[in-house]
Amino acid sequence: MDEDKTIWEIISDITPPKLQQQVVDIIKKRNGTRAKSGSWGIDAFTFSAVNRKADHWIHARHRGIISILEGEGHKVEEVTIMGYTGVRAGSFFLGGRGDDTIYIAKGAEAGRFYSWFQQDYGVTCTRLDLEITLDFEEKYGEAQGRAAEAMALWKKQSVEGKPYNVEYRDNHGNGDTLYLGRRSSQRFGRVYDKHKEAGLLDGSPCWRWEVELKKELAFRTWTQFLTSQNDARLIQSVVVVAFDHWGIDLPVKFDEIEWVDLRESRSKTKDEETLAWIEKAVVPAIKRLLKSKIANQTQDVIMEAMDTYYEMDRHRDNEVDDIPF
Repeated sequence: MDEDKTIWEIISDITPPKLQQQVVDIIKKRNGTRAKSGSWGIDAFTFSAVNRKADHWIHARHRGIISILEGEGHKVEEVTIMGYTGVRAGSFFLGGRGDDTIYIAKGAEAGRFYSWFQQDYGVTCTRLDLEITLDFEEKYGEAQGRAAEAMALWKKQSVEGKPYNVEYRDNHGNGDTLYLGRRSSQRFGRVYDKHKEAGLLDGSPCWRWEVELKKELAFRTWTQFLTSQNDARLIQSVVVVAFDHWGIDLPVKFDEIEWVDLRESRSKTKDEETLAWIEKAVVPAIKRLLKSKIANQTQDVIMEAMDTYYEMDRHRDNEVDDIPF
């Protein structure tokens, strides 16, 4: 935003007149309890196998889930998703690509079966969607998305560096959706009326606050589920902390919110990636060669590389000494 504005100025700029008073009321009474009822859960997850044991375990779990869904009348079909060829039943998909195996679950099935994956079998979580859904009275329901947008735009003014996106747009004719963050980042948020998104245009307002975690942040959060004694509190905490990052307070108060680390890891530089490759691939190879029949030749190669480094280092020192101060 070009200039700092109060949240009340932002409300008048972005909110239709008929909703402005409701938006003001919502923001003045943050962390209120106006929701009639609510739920929370895991909306989607993606896992991949990191070794053969994990691959066999995923397939065994998949067979069990497929049999359950088949018994409920779900059609099993062969499909290709993101380059992975596999089978889908209901909202589940299991596919392979080369040596990689990927497992995806969405919607209600994600919540039903996620506990099957709460074991450490070398399976890594690459995406995790968590949500809180609240039912509202009509008076406060329609304005929830606009209130969230106003809070996010107000917070965005104070963000240093590259700001995140705040975009409120039509959801293909089924209500509006507020999108938060950059799609390529490890943390992305959505706020939308779940009833309208499902095409239930005559239903009471049912707003969902949803956070999508990817890559390292998804895996780091998933590891907390492996040891969690209270999954509901962890889900609530992750969603509340994520939306607090965007300046949005949910219109409901939870008794026991714990702080969770949702900071994105910094991308590695090319040099750091090279160093990580050396530690992961080169060092183990050198150790193996030093125990082999060509240990002496291996040592000569290492010493030659070190001599080259020291020669370059001395050359840099001489260049510094020659600078005429």
